[in-house]
Amino acid sequence: FMRLLPSLTLAAILGSSLYATNGVNMIGTGAISRSMGGTGVAFYSNPAEAISKNPALMAKTKNQETIQVDVTYFDATVKTYIADEMPLNPAEVQTGYEATSLGHLDGSFIPRVGYVTEIDDEMNFGLGILGIAGMGVDHIESPQLRKMKSAMMLMQIVPAFSLTSNNVNFGFAPVLGFGSLSINYDEDPTKVNEGVLFQSKRLGLFGSNVGGEALEKAFGFKLGFSVDVDESFSFGGTFISPLKYEYKNIVNFEQFTLDGMMFEINKFITNDKNGATTAQIDALLNTANGMLGTTFTADNFSELTINQLAAAAPTKENLDNLVLEQPWEVAFGLAYKPKPALTVTMDFRHIAWGETEGYGEFGWDNQNVMALGVEYKRGKISIRGGYNYAESPLKPYELEGDSFGINLIDIQGHQIMRGALDMLNMVGFPAISTTHYTFGFGYAASRRFEWNFAAVISPETKTSRKGYYNPLSEFSALGVTTAPLNYEYTTTMIQNSYTMNVMYHF
Repeated sequence: FMRLLPSLTLAAILGSSLYATNGVNMIGTGAISRSMGGTGVAFYSNPAEAISKNPALMAKTKNQETIQVDVTYFDATVKTYIADEMPLNPAEVQTGYEATSLGHLDGSFIPRVGYVTEIDDEMNFGLGILGIAGMGVDHIESPQLRKMKSAMMLMQIVPAFSLTSNNVNFGFAPVLGFGSLSINYDEDPTKVNEGVLFQSKRLGLFGSNVGGEALEKAFGFKLGFSVDVDESFSFGGTFISPLKYEYKNIVNFEQFTLDGMMFEINKFITNDKNGATTAQIDALLNTANGMLGTTFTADNFSELTINQLAAAAPTKENLDNLVLEQPWEVAFGLAYKPKPALTVTMDFRHIAWGETEGYGEFGWDNQNVMALGVEYKRGKISIRGGYNYAESPLKPYELEGDSFGINLIDIQGHQIMRGALDMLNMVGFPAISTTHYTFGFGYAASRRFEWNFAAVISPETKTSRKGYYNPLSEFSALGVTTAPLNYEYTTTMIQNSYTMNVMYHF
């Protein structure tokens, strides 16, 4: 097993990009958990799932060594609709345009491996190499969506220990996390000046087209317990600490501030107007002055904003870091056997997206996840099903007080406009899936060897962020006559995934 570790680690790193489920977190880690709605806090199925869900459950591996390998295939369809009435946007954007992600992350294969052995009658040791979370989109062929190309992948190496005392099991696992992130965005690469960075063309991890340019590390831990009340009923709980990643050279966040808006306006005014008419330029300046409370004209705009223009230019020197903290989680689970052949499971999980550095600043809400699972065994065959539901951490809103697009949101020292933040959430990282139906089966070919299959089906989910710029009620005193400019970002997602698992008991 140890000889396989380096290659499996590399495979997990490269393969762990996926369209995720609960936020950016996968439902379950292996075929059995995934086929039973992602449950597993109180139900032991195999090593990787125990290490991921509740390390205390490793205590149930007795008098044997077990190795498990899972591979998950993800297939997702992500469509984004944009309608933005800002002057000089292409006509199809102003009236409404929809694009489907090219899916450079679609069809990803995500491997995971787990190993558990018994140290003595009271203690077990395990090691997991786990693809945990991730997501991304690829709109590089859609300038209407700013050629947005994003990718995040997370994996963990987790040594774990369990201790048994009578009918109570305890688990502890230090976590070494690896993460890679990219947010590549080009306002309009067909109209930038020479020397400006084409962000959407940047390569990812190890020269691939996924992830960022580097692999960042983070450290955390997992704690768990389980109690076997009797042969038919058990319960358990886990706590997973946050893992803080600092991703380097992600994007120039000043592009999404008021300075960034000035930079874009200046391109149209100074660079041969890029084909814009005088009326269009006047409309854009009128809008900008209304939003900014200024009195710029085409003659003095560049002179007055030279410092802002330098800060907002999308150059390599202006790329910023981003701290993105995977949230802490707490979970409780039950497992009940009304008959020896039948097991019913239920998990409740709280994921604190809204309390983290990064996700919380981006406006993500905490999630409460409810999962149900059932397994029926008949001879060598196991049949399984499940259900998983959690509200999206990205709540929809439209035309409310907090959807005024010029409102500024502080994100790690950058005053990002609400409208730009809506774009980043809905176009770049649409973690909107809510409902998942799961099923699967297994076959114990012998006392030592078994295999399992799982399918997770997430039906269509749609979320919108709508807002407006330049409300007349606030800027009428400035003499602004431009009507309010509405914008909308609506994302629709369908995702299906399939997992195959093999286990061998030594």
